[in-house]
Amino acid sequence: WLAVRGAGASDIAENAEKWCEVLSCANDTEELQRELVPSFCRLAVQLCRASGNFQVLRQVLLKTQKEYEDGVLKKAVKTLLGARDIKGSNLVTGTVRTVMDIAYELLKGSDDFDETPVALDDFWNADDNLVLDSITTLISNRQAAAELAKIMVENLLKRSGDSSSIVALFEAKCIEILCKRYSGRGAVEVVSAIQKLDSEQFNSGVKVVVDEILASIS
Repeated sequence: WLAVRGAGASDIAENAEKWCEVLSCANDTEELQRELVPSFCRLAVQLCRASGNFQVLRQVLLKTQKEYEDGVLKKAVKTLLGARDIKGSNLVTGTVRTVMDIAYELLKGSDDFDETPVALDDFWNADDNLVLDSITTLISNRQAAAELAKIMVENLLKRSGDSSSIVALFEAKCIEILCKRYSGRGAVEVVSAIQKLDSEQFNSGVKVVVDEILASIS
């Protein structure tokens, strides 16, 4: 029904969001998710494509503990990144923002680190490895990478007065990875977004990362 743009997508999404609560039931969570996640993923993709509603996708990614059934979650993200936009909704932008909203929500607090994070997966608990998988999928898609670079640079610039925070360091690390992957490859949109940074706006570890980023694209 959704695939042929049938009416009622908003009502379906609202009810599906409520059903997503079962994915975090305390008893037999892993077995329950193994059975339900593939179906929820298919529904989430259809809702995104039919109406631009990303709430079910967000709930599935947020509540699912790990990847199931031949990478079904990663496939859902990849499908949306390659899908044709619908009127009034950019699927790539919506997918990137949904994944990054979850990443921000699950970031470990400053007190949870024994030492400064170095790799991207240091920013989350081990149980949140789906976040890293989803971000990696975004980075590997050129259009999504351009959108991700834009969002990360905008957010980091807004945080210049508090650039010692873990969130700011996370954003700088994301930009660093994008830079390493796309500088010199003609990815104008990615590089032009990164060039808006000015290391003098930052301090501590973030300034070091930004200096290295700008030196690599100069």
